[in-house]
Amino acid sequence: MRPVRRYPVVKAGEGDGTWVLRGDLLGPQSIVYSFGLGWDISFDLDLIKRYGCQVFGFEPLPGALRDLERRDLPANFRLLPYGIGTTDGTVHFDSVDGGYASLTAEGSESSGGFLAETRTLGTILNSLGHDHIDVLKMDIEGAEFGLMDEICGRADAIDQLLIEWHHRGVPQGPAMLREALAKLDRHFVPYYISPRGFEHSYISRRLIDA
Repeated sequence: MRPVRRYPVVKAGEGDGTWVLRGDLLGPQSIVYSFGLGWDISFDLDLIKRYGCQVFGFEPLPGALRDLERRDLPANFRLLPYGIGTTDGTVHFDSVDGGYASLTAEGSESSGGFLAETRTLGTILNSLGHDHIDVLKMDIEGAEFGLMDEICGRADAIDQLLIEWHHRGVPQGPAMLREALAKLDRHFVPYYISPRGFEHSYISRRLIDA
């Protein structure tokens, strides 16, 4: 897969926390939803430093939350202790050695995981009082596939969509990715794909000529 459109882009973040996006569409009034922070919020802090964005960071992993809560975070960064999901409620997450968390498949809870809250995108928008997201970033360890219907259903509210796809090593991974990309194609156009092919940057078809 190759990007359909090419735009002037910027890199934000450091190391594995680097993402590519259109910075020319961002400013102090921009709303950023960052799902799946882990311990690395270099991307989020970079957007605040460069553009003054309002960043809402979502992370259910207890160890990462404790670390982030101890940091001196800027006023433009709001940390929220839950994840995005297909339902509102408490769900089971897998976590290997306390590391990055992924939603557990129904009926396959492991002893190494934890329980945490998830909310649908619609619930999150309503609770935060937003009707528009300038950038929605997701690095949620495979849970992205189950969210495509709601993401597409809320496409009119999203300008840029940044996703790390976690299809490698999953038996149905390639098919799941093809299905997800077909759904996104109705609403978003890819303008950047990382050299390793996992991180994709999309822009709304509403802004295709912006």
